[in-house]
Amino acid sequence: MDVVGLLLKSAVAPGAVALLLAAVSRGRLAGVGVAGGLLTTYLLLLGWQGFPPVDATHWAPWVALAGGVLGLWPADRAPAARLAAVVVALLGSAWLLVAPLAAHAFSAGETALALAATALTGLAAERATVAAEPQAGRAGLLALALVFAGMAGALGLSGTLFGAQLAGAVAAGLGALFLLALTPFGRVPLPALGPAVGIAYGLLVATGGLYAELPPLAWAVLAVAPLAVLLARSLGARARRPLVGLAVAGAVALVPVGAAGAIAQLASASDGDAASATPSAPGPDGAPAGDEAADDDYGYE
Repeated sequence: MDVVGLLLKSAVAPGAVALLLAAVSRGRLAGVGVAGGLLTTYLLLLGWQGFPPVDATHWAPWVALAGGVLGLWPADRAPAARLAAVVVALLGSAWLLVAPLAAHAFSAGETALALAATALTGLAAERATVAAEPQAGRAGLLALALVFAGMAGALGLSGTLFGAQLAGAVAAGLGALFLLALTPFGRVPLPALGPAVGIAYGLLVATGGLYAELPPLAWAVLAVAPLAVLLARSLGARARRPLVGLAVAGAVALVPVGAAGAIAQLASASDGDAASATPSAPGPDGAPAGDEAADDDYGYE
């Protein structure tokens, strides 16, 4: 594996895109920058796949970019209408992910549940991002970056390395904005990030739950993990020293995503033990029957 190349594509490139767009726009294009970095990683990993995507799990970078544009709507102008637009965007993006399952696998009830779970997961991230604004973005940005990094780990443990790479790209973009926010001229308005962050978070978590092996309990923990951003902001603000406050914020943000990762790891180990304990009848060539039909990439090429 080309580790350097992977880091360039999944961390350096998205971080550079987010940093550049946020810096030249004084933070106004922060959401577009993070989503643009995510799309950059997607294109670097897979190349041009055509549009619209054939694979439903490839929608996240594109609709996150639309969320970045929606983030240009100032949060203090018609906030109720803005929230309604965000909810519509979350439901629409959720449908793009769930539609193939609704057509071929899910009942109407299962489809409604999947749509609601995906949209609510994204809404939790969007609301937590917007509400973290009063602390000038630093603790909130750090907490958000760590939540996405932890979510990437949980996705990787659940069998979707591609989803983990995309989540890592968002984490890298947010991390770059955190570094920008540490400079005297680098204030990043978090409401501008809200729609893009919410859409990306909801779709990537749901990808793990619907198309890979992310356990339902881990999904539930990840769904509420963005709320740790609010607690991280509050506890970090109480610290007398800024560095201590940031360290506290980071530690708090890692607790729920760490728990989700542990749940995913335990489920993966349990599935592995069960598989090794269940012998398969040999096929005609002596190999275990069913091996050729197994699909271990969950739709990712």
